[in-house]
Amino acid sequence: MTINPACIAARHVLAGMRDRLRGDALLQLAISGCIEVERSGFPEQAMYEAASHCEGCVPCQAWAGALLDELFPERVVQRQHVARYCCQSMFDTVTCRDARVRFSFERFRNEDPCWCINGEYVFANYCPWCGTRLPCQAFEADFPPPSV
Repeated sequence: MTINPACIAARHVLAGMRDRLRGDALLQLAISGCIEVERSGFPEQAMYEAASHCEGCVPCQAWAGALLDELFPERVVQRQHVARYCCQSMFDTVTCRDARVRFSFERFRNEDPCWCINGEYVFANYCPWCGTRLPCQAFEADFPPPSV
């Protein structure tokens, strides 16, 4: 498989700027394809060209994602953590203590599995955001129950 010369050039520039990648959130978002690259955000020509290339190149976004995972291993851990849940919204509502709507798993009368909403026993069966049937246990066994 032959790699496009533009890909090689962009990856060479980015690999040479690993230290800058660690502290430049704008650059991280740009090479991941999360934001549109604007000239004003990248005054250096080589960096602008590399970021612009990655913005529209799926293989280079994947390569850049692997580079960011190497630089920030906590990204991998966070993705694995979120992957245990049916969707991002359910992850947020279970794990964020300040969420407006809080889901929690408990055993009603220490017997029956129950999904609670904002501390109320409601026996929810489906995720209201993605429609997935909720499990008969917490998404994560080691996640501490929330204090409501």
